[in-house]
Amino acid sequence: MTITIERPNRAPANEPLWNTMSGGSFTGTWAEARQSAGLTWEPIDRPVWDETIVIEDGVPGVKYVEIPESKQRVRSDTGKRLGVVNTGLAMINHDDIGEILEAIGVETRISWRRLGELQGGKKIWALADLGESRTVLGDFSPQFPHLLVTAGHTGGAAFSATTLLARYDCANVIRPAQAAGKKGGRIFTIRHTKNWRSMLEAARLAVHGARAEFDTTMEVLDHLALQRVDAAAEEQFVQRFFPLPPEHERTVRKVNGVETRRVQLRSLLASPTNDMRPSAYKLVQGAVEWSDHVQWAKNAETRFTRSLVDASPHKIRAVNLARDIARDFALAG
Repeated sequence: MTITIERPNRAPANEPLWNTMSGGSFTGTWAEARQSAGLTWEPIDRPVWDETIVIEDGVPGVKYVEIPESKQRVRSDTGKRLGVVNTGLAMINHDDIGEILEAIGVETRISWRRLGELQGGKKIWALADLGESRTVLGDFSPQFPHLLVTAGHTGGAAFSATTLLARYDCANVIRPAQAAGKKGGRIFTIRHTKNWRSMLEAARLAVHGARAEFDTTMEVLDHLALQRVDAAAEEQFVQRFFPLPPEHERTVRKVNGVETRRVQLRSLLASPTNDMRPSAYKLVQGAVEWSDHVQWAKNAETRFTRSLVDASPHKIRAVNLARDIARDFALAG
């Protein structure tokens, strides 16, 4: 059973990654949110042309021929190309995205918080708060579930959603699938099609299911918290999470890089935000914090995409490694 907990009256150690992104707040209507996030443009269709070399009167030249089976999607404000898709594909535009978000929000009582774009507009993202929270056994910092939606303008999946769990004090984020040591995690997908409205009811049901998924994931994290380790096992986790390369591949630069990352992880595990009894759960939280907030990233968008949109392999590996180390510790005891 989920217990709603008030947000602590203290600042988190790290800024939530969605707050580091350019974009806007999503606290009113879709029209207001679009304005706040700078999404007043629309994806529009333009022809695709093929350049062909022709010879006329013995003189070579260039002729442009329209490719009838393809169209390009461009931004209405800058003309920048977003992608090329099949001509017959019915694309979902920004107004459609707004209709989906507002319909899901009204029916499921979630609160949309942030809105922005990725890859120059190739993707749109929105974040919602599910309005619930709970703490893991032995952890003073509550976990808050969120819904992350991405919508693409380049074909494929038009609209997909994933449940995220965010630990308040260090703003660590993990997907339910990652907490179970697995890939994946999308709870629903709406594809580019003329009949996209027929999928709204399935999307609403999936969002309702996200709350049950949160409860299940909290049970998984509670189980990790019950798997005890000691200081030696914690150090083993650090060394195996960041292993040295094979001896024949080692260079001073590579070894120094590994040692730097190990020092970073040790520091996180010893920090006040991870002040909890030694367990597999604590090991996972340290590794997730490193992945989200310490691991090098080119910019805020790269970090956001790697940590929230994509299924970070570091988090999956951390869960499975922490389980193995806790099991070995239990067997040795």
